[in-house]
Amino acid sequence: MPCGLATANFAIVRLATKGALGTHLSSARGRTDWPKIVDWYRRGKIAIDDLITHTMPLDKINDAFDLITKGESIRSVVVY
Repeated sequence: MPCGLATANFAIVRLATKGALGTHLSSARGRTDWPKIVDWYRRGKIAIDDLITHTMPLDKINDAFDLITKGESIRSVVVY
């Protein structure tokens, strides 16, 4: 399995070493928007890291969804 991360919230995004592989419930257009967003992040124009409230391993993914459902997390990042 490639190294990457997935956000466990209502707009699920899976990133791998080559870029965004897919989105769920997002209005972003993959071919045009994601390269811009990644570039802005790398240049420090947008602060995505500040939006992450929890980071946890893949075996805790259900806990990430529970935190969101309870309103205790804005964005949980599941690292695998």
